[in-house]
Amino acid sequence: MRKQLTYTFIVAIASTLLTHANPGLATPPVAPEPQKSDIEALKRSPGWIADAALQRGDCKSLDSQIEKLTASGERDANGEFELYNATRALFRSFQIHPSDMDDVLTRKLESYERNCPDSSFGPVLRAIALHGWAWRARGNGYSFQVEPEGRQLFDERNKAAWQQIESAKVRSARLPVWYEQALWIGADADADRATLTKIFREGIAKFPNYYPLYYAYGRNFVPRWGGTYQALDSFVRASVKKHPEGDQLYARLYAYFDFQNGMNPDIFTESSVSWHRMRSGLELMMSTYPAGKHNQATLLAEACRAGDGAAYFKWRESVDVAEFWAVTPNGISLEICDARFRRST
Repeated sequence: MRKQLTYTFIVAIASTLLTHANPGLATPPVAPEPQKSDIEALKRSPGWIADAALQRGDCKSLDSQIEKLTASGERDANGEFELYNATRALFRSFQIHPSDMDDVLTRKLESYERNCPDSSFGPVLRAIALHGWAWRARGNGYSFQVEPEGRQLFDERNKAAWQQIESAKVRSARLPVWYEQALWIGADADADRATLTKIFREGIAKFPNYYPLYYAYGRNFVPRWGGTYQALDSFVRASVKKHPEGDQLYARLYAYFDFQNGMNPDIFTESSVSWHRMRSGLELMMSTYPAGKHNQATLLAEACRAGDGAAYFKWRESVDVAEFWAVTPNGISLEICDARFRRST
């Protein structure tokens, strides 16, 4: 039983990290089971290392990891912050573990507080746990598909998570992850927009280059989450206006919010996104992070949806098929895109 649980856990964590699935997405696409080589690489990643420290109850190692990633601004092969990857892995760990392990994980959190009483990250970790357990209880699906019992548990646990993250500000706001988690949790706990806006502005002022804060706050403008494409476009344009990564951030944010919105096949006709600017940003990302298979797959998938055959075939032969599969909406495949441009590969 333990061996099977471990394998299931590995596959779930690997699927999350290898396909850039995101906390807060109610129905993430199912990814192919990762290959052995992928899992071995994942075991060396900061996200895996952070979760392994949690499972060991090693607060000093986990604290050290968070502090190191905060100070270094280290990024992965696709340019994502490894600090973001680490906290996402921790969230996913709490979300996927069965409820009969909650007592074990609660004891680990209590041990963390005893053994690292001055930790800035410890209080944030408890909030992440409550948030992960809220999403596990809710289940997958759209809001209208959630059962009343799931909605009640979701609301109760998010309320507790919000109280926890708010109470942690004095100790933890020196870390960008406090702002990131406060924005995610606050939105799910139905905190008022003015409060979330204040948190976002304060966080961006302190950590202007840590763009996962845009991910967390910008979800409020995504149509699937009650926003509109017009509001989303205004937010993205304002966010990148003075940011040093410019078009790269434009492409990264739109790709992220597209994922959060369920990857609408008609995004380029229904929204105000500029494909010219998005293509420019994705190509810059590929130049800056040449080992990033996810970035190339995203460019290819977006080119197919935007009707850009030149960009599509420029990168078609070298795309990672599994990555492409993970970033495309239902109803889109390489064969469909090939046929769309009437050219065989």
